[in-house]
Amino acid sequence: MERYTPEEREFYREIVSSIEGGDPSRIKEFFDFLDRNHNGIIEAAELKIIYEDLLCEKVSDEYIEENVKELDRNKNGVIDYFEFRLLMEEKTKRRSY
Repeated sequence: MERYTPEEREFYREIVSSIEGGDPSRIKEFFDFLDRNHNGIIEAAELKIIYEDLLCEKVSDEYIEENVKELDRNKNGVIDYFEFRLLMEEKTKRRSY
């Protein structure tokens, strides 16, 4: 899977800042950005590149698998938009207190 470009990294920082600042209207845009192959889901390989390329964290495949399991509410092995939105809304609510 291709690494993120410098422009994409800048966009990542900007959209995260917007969402953390209380703009939930950008969650779908964020999901679409992270869905590198544009198939409507975030797969383990996409999650790994998010950690390693955007967050600059080396993570094991096992760690990624555990993250997917934790977020995957319908147990289909991937993160869909509904699951991602719930995660983002929970994070936004925690920051607002």
